Amino acid sequence: MDNNLQFNNSEQERETAAPSSRPAYTERVRQKQNNRRIIAACAAIVLVLNIGVMGTGIYIGRNMANNNSQTAANNLITQQQIISDNPTVGASLPAPPSGYALSVREIAAKAGPSVVGVASVVERRGMFATTGISSGSGIILNSEGYIATNDHVIDGAREIVVTLNTGVEIPARLVGRDPRSDLAVLKVDTNEELHPAAIGDSSRVEVGDLAIAIGNPLGQEFAGTVTQGVISAINRTITVQGRVFNLIQTDAAINMGNSGGPLVNHYGQIVGINTLKLSAGGVEGMGFAIPISTAMPIIADLIAHGYVQGRPVIGISGRVINSARAQQQGLVPGIQVMDVLENSGAQNAGIRRGDIIISINGTAIANIDELNRALEQHSAGDIVTLEVFRYTTGRTENIEVRLGEERPN
Repeated sequence: MDNNLQFNNSEQERETAAPSSRPAYTERVRQKQNNRRIIAACAAIVLVLNIGVMGTGIYIGRNMANNNSQTAANNLITQQQIISDNPTVGASLPAPPSGYALSVREIAAKAGPSVVGVASVVERRGMFATTGISSGSGIILNSEGYIATNDHVIDGAREIVVTLNTGVEIPARLVGRDPRSDLAVLKVDTNEELHPAAIGDSSRVEVGDLAIAIGNPLGQEFAGTVTQGVISAINRTITVQGRVFNLIQTDAAINMGNSGGPLVNHYGQIVGINTLKLSAGGVEGMGFAIPISTAMPIIADLIAHGYVQGRPVIGISGRVINSARAQQQGLVPGIQVMDVLENSGAQNAGIRRGDIIISINGTAIANIDELNRALEQHSAGDIVTLEVFRYTTGRTENIEVRLGEERPN
Protein backbone atom coordinates (compact mmCIF):
# COMPACT_ATOMS: atom_id res chain seq x y z
CA MET A 1 0.00 0.00 0.00
CA ASP A 2 1.32 3.44 -0.87
CA ASN A 3 2.56 5.73 1.86
CA ASN A 4 0.51 8.93 1.89
CA LEU A 5 1.16 11.98 3.98
CA GLN A 6 -1.29 14.79 3.34
CA PHE A 7 -0.52 18.44 3.94
CA ASN A 8 -3.77 20.24 4.67
CA ASN A 9 -3.26 22.39 1.66
CA SER A 10 -0.24 22.46 -0.61
CA GLU A 11 3.49 21.62 -0.37
CA GLN A 12 2.48 18.64 -2.32
CA GLU A 13 2.29 17.31 -5.81
CA ARG A 14 -0.62 19.11 -7.43
CA GLU A 15 -3.13 16.96 -9.27
CA THR A 16 -5.22 18.82 -11.83
CA ALA A 17 -8.95 18.42 -12.17
CA ALA A 18 -11.30 19.20 -15.02
CA PRO A 19 -12.74 22.74 -14.99
CA SER A 20 -16.15 23.04 -13.37
CA SER A 21 -18.42 25.69 -11.95
CA ARG A 22 -16.98 24.87 -8.55
CA PRO A 23 -13.23 24.21 -8.46
CA ALA A 24 -12.20 20.77 -7.25
CA TYR A 25 -9.24 20.74 -4.97
CA THR A 26 -6.58 18.08 -4.56
CA GLU A 27 -3.35 17.82 -2.67
CA ARG A 28 -0.93 15.07 -1.90
CA VAL A 29 2.50 14.66 -0.50
CA ARG A 30 4.65 11.71 0.39
CA GLN A 31 6.46 11.49 3.64
CA LYS A 32 8.79 9.19 5.51
CA GLN A 33 7.93 7.51 8.78
CA ASN A 34 8.65 9.60 11.85
CA ASN A 35 11.87 8.75 13.62
CA ARG A 36 9.96 7.07 16.44
CA ARG A 37 8.36 4.94 13.74
CA ILE A 38 4.88 5.60 15.04
CA ILE A 39 3.41 5.55 11.57
CA ALA A 40 2.93 2.19 9.89
CA ALA A 41 4.37 1.58 6.45
CA CYS A 42 0.90 1.70 4.92
CA ALA A 43 0.08 5.18 6.24
CA ALA A 44 0.19 8.36 4.22
CA ILE A 45 0.69 12.01 5.17
CA VAL A 46 -0.93 14.57 2.97
CA LEU A 47 -0.54 18.31 2.67
CA VAL A 48 -4.11 19.44 2.51
CA LEU A 49 -4.45 21.55 -0.62
CA ASN A 50 -7.40 22.37 -2.78
CA ILE A 51 -6.71 23.05 -6.45
CA GLY A 52 -9.07 23.54 -9.35
CA VAL A 53 -7.78 23.88 -12.88
CA MET A 54 -9.11 26.98 -14.58
CA GLY A 55 -7.52 26.64 -17.99
CA THR A 56 -4.29 26.80 -19.91
CA GLY A 57 -2.04 29.68 -20.74
CA ILE A 58 1.50 30.92 -20.91
CA TYR A 59 3.54 30.23 -17.79
CA ILE A 60 4.29 33.58 -16.22
CA GLY A 61 6.28 32.69 -13.12
CA ARG A 62 6.11 32.14 -9.37
CA ASN A 63 6.63 35.68 -8.08
CA MET A 64 3.13 36.46 -6.86
CA ALA A 65 3.92 39.82 -5.31
CA ASN A 66 6.59 38.42 -3.05
CA ASN A 67 7.55 41.62 -1.31
CA ASN A 68 10.79 40.44 0.25
CA SER A 69 12.38 43.37 -1.59
CA GLN A 70 10.11 45.87 0.10
CA THR A 71 11.71 48.26 2.49
CA ALA A 72 12.02 47.23 6.11
CA ALA A 73 9.88 50.22 6.98
CA ASN A 74 6.94 48.73 5.08
CA ASN A 75 7.26 45.29 6.67
CA LEU A 76 8.77 46.07 10.05
CA ILE A 77 6.86 44.67 12.97
CA THR A 78 8.12 42.91 16.06
CA GLN A 79 6.83 39.82 17.77
CA GLN A 80 5.85 42.06 20.69
CA GLN A 81 3.64 44.09 18.34
CA ILE A 82 1.92 40.89 17.25
CA ILE A 83 1.51 39.89 20.88
CA SER A 84 0.04 43.30 21.75
CA ASP A 85 -3.21 42.11 20.19
CA ASN A 86 -2.71 38.72 21.85
CA PRO A 87 -1.86 39.25 25.52
CA THR A 88 -2.29 35.57 26.33
CA VAL A 89 0.87 34.51 24.51
CA GLY A 90 4.07 33.69 26.38
CA ALA A 91 5.19 30.91 28.70
CA SER A 92 5.76 33.47 31.47
CA LEU A 93 2.03 34.10 31.71
CA PRO A 94 0.02 31.63 33.80
CA ALA A 95 -2.67 29.66 32.03
CA PRO A 96 -6.22 30.73 32.90
CA PRO A 97 -7.76 28.70 35.72
CA SER A 98 -9.84 25.71 34.73
CA GLY A 99 -13.01 27.63 35.55
CA TYR A 100 -12.39 29.79 32.48
CA ALA A 101 -12.66 26.84 30.09
CA LEU A 102 -15.16 27.50 27.32
CA SER A 103 -17.76 25.33 25.68
CA VAL A 104 -17.23 24.32 22.07
CA ARG A 105 -19.92 26.82 21.08
CA GLU A 106 -18.10 29.60 22.95
CA ILE A 107 -14.75 28.58 21.43
CA ALA A 108 -16.21 28.72 17.92
CA ALA A 109 -17.71 32.14 18.60
CA LYS A 110 -14.42 33.45 20.00
CA ALA A 111 -11.96 32.00 17.49
CA GLY A 112 -14.13 31.72 14.37
CA PRO A 113 -13.97 35.40 13.32
CA SER A 114 -10.14 35.18 13.36
CA VAL A 115 -10.10 32.48 10.68
CA VAL A 116 -9.99 33.45 7.00
CA GLY A 117 -10.05 31.68 3.68
CA VAL A 118 -6.91 31.96 1.54
CA ALA A 119 -7.31 31.45 -2.21
CA SER A 120 -4.44 31.92 -4.63
CA VAL A 121 -4.06 31.72 -8.37
CA VAL A 122 -1.28 29.21 -9.06
CA GLU A 123 0.41 28.26 -12.29
CA ARG A 124 1.84 24.90 -13.16
CA ARG A 125 4.52 24.19 -15.73
CA GLY A 126 4.14 21.09 -17.87
CA MET A 127 3.41 20.07 -21.43
CA PHE A 128 0.65 22.68 -21.19
CA ALA A 129 0.76 25.60 -18.77
CA THR A 130 -2.24 25.39 -16.45
CA THR A 131 -3.74 27.91 -14.10
CA GLY A 132 -5.67 26.83 -11.02
CA ILE A 133 -6.97 27.94 -7.66
CA SER A 134 -5.29 26.81 -4.44
CA SER A 135 -7.49 27.10 -1.36
CA GLY A 136 -6.58 26.99 2.31
CA SER A 137 -7.10 28.81 5.58
CA GLY A 138 -5.35 31.51 7.58
CA ILE A 139 -5.27 33.17 11.01
CA ILE A 140 -5.57 36.92 11.64
CA LEU A 141 -2.60 37.86 13.82
CA ASN A 142 -3.38 41.47 14.65
CA SER A 143 -5.46 44.48 13.71
CA GLU A 144 -2.80 45.66 11.23
CA GLY A 145 -3.88 42.94 8.81
CA TYR A 146 -1.09 40.37 9.15
CA ILE A 147 -2.28 36.82 8.52
CA ALA A 148 -0.46 33.53 9.14
CA THR A 149 -0.91 30.52 6.89
CA ASN A 150 1.05 27.55 5.54
CA ASP A 151 3.73 28.06 2.92
CA HIS A 152 2.30 25.26 0.83
CA VAL A 153 -1.02 27.13 0.62
CA ILE A 154 0.56 29.99 -1.35
CA ASP A 155 3.42 28.13 -3.05
CA GLY A 156 3.59 29.16 -6.71
CA ALA A 157 0.82 31.74 -6.39
CA ARG A 158 0.80 35.01 -8.33
CA GLU A 159 -2.43 36.39 -6.88
CA ILE A 160 -3.85 35.91 -3.39
CA VAL A 161 -7.31 36.73 -2.03
CA VAL A 162 -8.32 36.50 1.62
CA THR A 163 -11.97 35.97 2.57
CA LEU A 164 -13.10 37.12 6.01
CA ASN A 165 -15.67 35.16 7.97
CA THR A 166 -18.20 37.83 6.89
CA GLY A 167 -17.67 36.79 3.26
CA VAL A 168 -15.78 39.96 2.31
CA GLU A 169 -12.92 39.26 -0.14
CA ILE A 170 -9.72 41.30 0.12
CA PRO A 171 -6.58 41.14 -2.07
CA ALA A 172 -3.51 40.12 -0.05
CA ARG A 173 0.22 40.41 -0.61
CA LEU A 174 2.90 38.00 0.48
CA VAL A 175 5.10 39.43 3.21
CA GLY A 176 7.39 36.43 3.71
CA ARG A 177 7.50 32.66 3.39
CA ASP A 178 9.57 29.87 4.90
CA PRO A 179 9.28 26.49 3.15
CA ARG A 180 11.43 24.82 5.81
CA SER A 181 8.84 25.41 8.53
CA ASP A 182 5.88 25.49 6.08
CA LEU A 183 4.87 28.96 7.31
CA ALA A 184 3.99 32.13 5.45
CA VAL A 185 2.66 35.57 6.33
CA LEU A 186 0.22 37.64 4.26
CA LYS A 187 -0.91 41.26 4.65
CA VAL A 188 -4.27 42.81 3.84
CA ASP A 189 -5.00 46.53 3.80
CA THR A 190 -8.64 47.13 4.58
CA ASN A 191 -11.11 49.24 6.49
CA GLU A 192 -13.03 46.11 7.40
CA GLU A 193 -13.03 45.19 11.08
CA LEU A 194 -10.49 42.46 11.78
CA HIS A 195 -10.66 40.09 14.72
CA PRO A 196 -7.15 39.02 15.85
CA ALA A 197 -6.79 35.52 17.26
CA ALA A 198 -5.92 34.93 20.89
CA ILE A 199 -2.49 33.29 20.74
CA GLY A 200 -1.87 30.57 23.32
CA ASP A 201 1.21 28.74 24.55
CA SER A 202 1.64 25.34 22.91
CA SER A 203 4.29 24.33 25.45
CA ARG A 204 1.44 23.99 27.95
CA VAL A 205 -0.56 21.61 25.77
CA GLU A 206 -1.03 18.14 27.24
CA VAL A 207 -2.30 14.88 25.83
CA GLY A 208 -6.06 14.64 26.33
CA ASP A 209 -6.71 18.39 26.17
CA LEU A 210 -9.67 19.51 24.10
CA ALA A 211 -8.69 20.41 20.51
CA ILE A 212 -10.87 22.36 18.07
CA ALA A 213 -9.93 22.77 14.40
CA ILE A 214 -11.46 25.63 12.41
CA GLY A 215 -10.98 26.17 8.69
CA ASN A 216 -12.31 25.92 5.17
CA PRO A 217 -12.22 22.27 4.09
CA LEU A 218 -12.75 21.96 0.33
CA GLY A 219 -12.90 25.74 -0.05
CA GLN A 220 -15.22 28.62 0.79
CA GLU A 221 -18.39 26.57 0.38
CA PHE A 222 -17.59 25.00 3.76
CA ALA A 223 -15.95 28.08 5.32
CA GLY A 224 -15.70 28.17 9.09
CA THR A 225 -16.13 24.44 9.61
CA VAL A 226 -15.54 23.48 13.26
CA THR A 227 -14.40 19.99 14.25
CA GLN A 228 -13.77 18.68 17.76
CA GLY A 229 -11.23 16.25 19.17
CA VAL A 230 -8.40 16.00 21.65
CA ILE A 231 -4.66 16.43 21.68
CA SER A 232 -3.54 12.92 20.78
CA ALA A 233 0.21 13.44 21.20
CA ILE A 234 2.83 16.15 21.37
CA ASN A 235 6.33 16.37 19.91
CA ARG A 236 5.61 14.04 17.00
CA THR A 237 8.66 14.10 14.72
CA ILE A 238 7.71 13.59 11.08
CA THR A 239 9.77 13.95 7.90
CA VAL A 240 8.02 15.23 4.79
CA GLN A 241 9.87 15.84 1.52
CA GLY A 242 13.22 15.88 3.34
CA ARG A 243 12.07 18.38 5.98
CA VAL A 244 11.72 17.45 9.64
CA PHE A 245 8.68 18.74 11.54
CA ASN A 246 8.00 18.56 15.28
CA LEU A 247 4.20 18.62 15.50
CA ILE A 248 1.12 18.35 17.69
CA GLN A 249 -1.09 15.37 16.83
CA THR A 250 -4.89 15.58 17.08
CA ASP A 251 -7.91 13.50 16.17
CA ALA A 252 -9.99 16.58 15.34
CA ALA A 253 -11.03 16.16 11.69
CA ILE A 254 -8.61 17.99 9.39
CA ASN A 255 -9.41 17.94 5.69
CA MET A 256 -8.18 19.41 2.44
CA GLY A 257 -8.42 23.18 2.77
CA ASN A 258 -7.78 23.22 6.54
CA SER A 259 -4.10 24.03 5.97
CA GLY A 260 -3.11 27.26 7.67
CA GLY A 261 -6.12 27.27 9.96
CA PRO A 262 -5.95 27.12 13.75
CA LEU A 263 -5.95 24.34 16.28
CA VAL A 264 -7.64 25.89 19.33
CA ASN A 265 -7.56 24.95 23.01
CA HIS A 266 -10.37 25.00 25.58
CA TYR A 267 -9.73 28.69 26.32
CA GLY A 268 -10.27 29.68 22.69
CA GLN A 269 -6.54 30.29 22.18
CA ILE A 270 -4.56 29.21 19.10
CA VAL A 271 -2.08 26.47 20.02
CA GLY A 272 -1.26 25.17 16.54
CA ILE A 273 -1.44 25.80 12.80
CA ASN A 274 -2.97 22.81 11.01
CA THR A 275 -0.73 21.48 8.26
CA LEU A 276 -0.79 17.68 7.79
CA LYS A 277 -3.03 14.66 7.97
CA LEU A 278 -2.42 10.94 7.84
CA SER A 279 -4.54 9.37 5.12
CA ALA A 280 -4.68 5.66 4.36
CA GLY A 281 -7.03 2.72 4.50
CA GLY A 282 -7.77 1.78 8.09
CA VAL A 283 -6.39 5.09 9.44
CA GLU A 284 -8.66 7.72 10.96
CA GLY A 285 -8.26 10.84 13.05
CA MET A 286 -4.54 11.53 12.69
CA GLY A 287 -3.97 15.21 11.94
CA PHE A 288 -0.97 17.38 12.77
CA ALA A 289 -0.38 21.03 13.59
CA ILE A 290 2.71 23.24 13.91
CA PRO A 291 2.98 24.32 17.60
CA ILE A 292 2.19 28.02 17.82
CA SER A 293 5.11 28.70 20.18
CA THR A 294 7.42 27.30 17.50
CA ALA A 295 5.69 29.28 14.77
CA MET A 296 5.57 32.73 16.40
CA PRO A 297 9.31 33.57 16.29
CA ILE A 298 9.41 32.48 12.64
CA ILE A 299 6.31 34.54 11.86
CA ALA A 300 7.89 37.59 13.54
CA ASP A 301 11.02 37.21 11.38
CA LEU A 302 8.95 36.85 8.23
CA ILE A 303 7.08 40.04 9.02
CA ALA A 304 10.18 42.03 9.94
CA HIS A 305 12.58 40.73 7.28
CA GLY A 306 10.70 38.61 4.74
CA TYR A 307 12.74 35.55 5.69
CA VAL A 308 14.04 33.75 8.79
CA GLN A 309 17.34 35.25 9.87
CA GLY A 310 20.40 33.27 10.86
CA ARG A 311 19.69 30.02 9.00
CA PRO A 312 23.12 28.56 8.06
CA VAL A 313 24.05 27.27 4.61
CA ILE A 314 27.25 25.85 3.12
CA GLY A 315 26.46 27.23 -0.31
CA ILE A 316 26.10 24.08 -2.42
CA SER A 317 23.53 21.91 -4.11
CA GLY A 318 24.22 18.20 -4.01
CA ARG A 319 23.07 14.63 -4.39
CA VAL A 320 23.32 11.58 -2.14
CA ILE A 321 26.01 9.00 -2.88
CA ASN A 322 24.88 5.86 -1.07
CA SER A 323 27.05 2.85 -0.32
CA ALA A 324 25.98 0.93 -3.44
CA ARG A 325 26.65 3.83 -5.78
CA ALA A 326 29.93 4.60 -4.06
CA GLN A 327 31.11 1.03 -4.56
CA GLN A 328 30.04 1.00 -8.21
CA GLN A 329 31.74 4.29 -9.03
CA GLY A 330 34.81 3.98 -6.84
CA LEU A 331 33.70 6.87 -4.60
CA VAL A 332 32.79 7.25 -0.92
CA PRO A 333 29.31 7.66 0.62
CA GLY A 334 28.19 11.20 1.40
CA ILE A 335 26.79 14.29 -0.31
CA GLN A 336 28.33 14.98 -3.71
CA VAL A 337 28.54 18.64 -4.69
CA MET A 338 26.68 19.31 -7.93
CA ASP A 339 26.91 23.11 -7.86
CA VAL A 340 28.68 25.76 -5.78
CA LEU A 341 27.00 29.11 -5.22
CA GLU A 342 28.97 32.23 -6.07
CA ASN A 343 30.45 34.14 -3.13
CA SER A 344 29.39 31.37 -0.74
CA GLY A 345 31.39 29.89 2.09
CA ALA A 346 31.88 26.74 0.02
CA GLN A 347 33.31 28.67 -2.94
CA ASN A 348 35.57 30.76 -0.70
CA ALA A 349 36.90 27.56 0.93
CA GLY A 350 37.72 26.01 -2.45
CA ILE A 351 35.05 23.31 -2.57
CA ARG A 352 34.39 22.27 -6.16
CA ARG A 353 31.80 20.39 -8.18
CA GLY A 354 32.22 16.63 -7.75
CA ASP A 355 33.65 16.82 -4.22
CA ILE A 356 31.88 14.61 -1.66
CA ILE A 357 31.13 15.87 1.86
CA ILE A 358 31.68 12.97 4.27
CA SER A 359 31.25 14.66 7.65
CA ILE A 360 30.71 17.98 9.41
CA ASN A 361 32.77 18.55 12.58
CA GLY A 362 33.27 14.79 12.79
CA THR A 363 29.58 13.90 12.37
CA ALA A 364 29.10 11.53 9.42
CA ILE A 365 26.77 12.75 6.68
CA ALA A 366 24.97 10.07 4.67
CA ASN A 367 21.92 11.96 3.37
CA ILE A 368 20.30 15.39 3.13
CA ASP A 369 18.40 14.96 6.41
CA GLU A 370 21.64 14.37 8.29
CA LEU A 371 23.25 17.34 6.56
CA ASN A 372 20.38 19.62 7.58
CA ARG A 373 20.39 18.34 11.16
CA ALA A 374 24.11 18.98 11.42
CA LEU A 375 23.71 22.51 10.07
CA GLU A 376 20.87 23.26 12.49
CA GLN A 377 23.39 22.97 15.32
CA HIS A 378 25.09 26.11 13.98
CA SER A 379 24.33 29.67 12.96
CA ALA A 380 25.26 31.77 9.97
CA GLY A 381 28.84 32.98 10.41
CA ASP A 382 30.04 29.88 12.27
CA ILE A 383 33.10 28.06 10.95
CA VAL A 384 32.74 24.30 10.52
CA THR A 385 35.20 21.64 9.43
CA LEU A 386 34.11 19.52 6.50
CA GLU A 387 35.72 16.18 5.70
CA VAL A 388 35.74 16.20 1.90
CA PHE A 389 36.61 13.52 -0.62
CA ARG A 390 38.24 15.27 -3.58
CA TYR A 391 36.76 13.89 -6.80
CA THR A 392 39.73 15.03 -8.89
CA THR A 393 42.46 13.54 -6.70
CA GLY A 394 40.72 10.73 -4.81
CA ARG A 395 42.11 12.10 -1.55
CA THR A 396 40.30 13.14 1.61
CA GLU A 397 40.89 16.60 3.10
CA ASN A 398 39.59 18.61 6.06
CA ILE A 399 38.35 22.02 4.90
CA GLU A 400 37.12 24.88 7.09
CA VAL A 401 34.02 26.65 5.77
CA ARG A 402 32.34 29.78 7.12
CA LEU A 403 28.60 29.21 6.95
CA GLY A 404 26.52 31.77 5.08
CA GLU A 405 22.95 32.86 5.72
CA GLU A 406 20.07 31.28 3.87
CA ARG A 407 18.15 33.86 1.88
CA PRO A 408 14.96 33.46 -0.17
CA ASN A 409 15.36 33.17 -3.93
